Amino acid sequence: MESLISFADRVISLGSKVHPIWLRKWFFSFVLTFGLYLKRVVKIVKQVRLNVSLVQGRDKRTGKWIYITLVSNDPFPRFLSYKLFSQKPSIKQTGKVFVGNIPRLITASSTDTFLVSCDRFYKRFLHKKRMLVFPVMVDMVLETTQPVQFFVQKKYVSHSVYTDIQIIKKFDYSFKISNDIEKIHMFYHSMYLPMIQKRHGDHLLYTPPFVFLKYLKEAGYKLLLIMDNTDAPVSGVYFHETPKEMFIRYAGILNGDMSLMNKGASAAYYYYSILYAEDKGIEKVNVGGVRPFFGDGVFQYKRKWGLKVVKTDGAGYPEICGLYIPPCGSPLEQFLIDNPFIGVDEKNNHVGYFFFIEREQITIEQKKMLHEKYATPGIEKFQFISFDEYCGGKIEKMRSVI
Repeated sequence: MESLISFADRVISLGSKVHPIWLRKWFFSFVLTFGLYLKRVVKIVKQVRLNVSLVQGRDKRTGKWIYITLVSNDPFPRFLSYKLFSQKPSIKQTGKVFVGNIPRLITASSTDTFLVSCDRFYKRFLHKKRMLVFPVMVDMVLETTQPVQFFVQKKYVSHSVYTDIQIIKKFDYSFKISNDIEKIHMFYHSMYLPMIQKRHGDHLLYTPPFVFLKYLKEAGYKLLLIMDNTDAPVSGVYFHETPKEMFIRYAGILNGDMSLMNKGASAAYYYYSILYAEDKGIEKVNVGGVRPFFGDGVFQYKRKWGLKVVKTDGAGYPEICGLYIPPCGSPLEQFLIDNPFIGVDEKNNHVGYFFFIEREQITIEQKKMLHEKYATPGIEKFQFISFDEYCGGKIEKMRSVI
């Protein structure tokens, strides 16, 4: 991808006298789209044969050892490693397997659990073995069918959103739209990169080079900057719009200062993005991906604004994971109980998975409580799984508890 960007950079940089602006815009859009699809196709081909590894580490909750068979050409998912293990796990490659032979490998496995990470193109092989399949990221969209006044009236929104909007008014924020290259440079180096560093620290995380954002400008991207009452920028988002949808792809806070979040700097770019979209007659605001765990802070923050989890064809976030737990108990049971998540079924519908030790714990009152707490537009149904039935081998019954 970066080599394609460099190629586009060399061609586009010849200047507007050689290439008109419309041609430069079309060329970079073509290279970007082609590069994304090419990258995915190459990855799908490589995943015909996947690496098999043994992952072992101590449970973050109990201190017990967990042994996982990982089938993936990529490293163990970092977000899962952080949630599962007390420290970085040991990973040792033990072989390779053709993707079509995954069900057979699961049958022969004797580890605590089995995790597959691959492109959703191969999803049918995971469902074939009745694995719990979930996306690495889910897209969330706000449908701007309600006028913006809907968000400022306490009777219509959650107390948290109403409080955020009152904070925005208190600090007298405003917004500006810009495609000035110096402001984009400032956003990238003073907002986006510092916030990524603050949130993720030394963990490996891909961040695009500045030239990528520079030439997204040629593809029509714009910058929405949040200004304080002295007209100084405090946060912003870099976005692209079509007649029907606004896509927010990068967000940042000045110097990665998380105290500005308490002063409404992040809430402000959500609020003013909605305001901008409504003013332009745009029907949807896509705020990007989040991890598929109900307890994830970013998911909860976006959910409170009324965002909807949307289906994807895999173009944006093609990676999925398949989780298989042997029907004889697993050290991962407590992890799953503590971390309900959003999965996808055979028809690509989103399903909320919730776990219990015993069937008797799944009462009508418990279901109602979970529905009130986690119900999110775009999630078709909740599925409640009890490990006592699962351990008894009643897999069909376990998967039918709705």
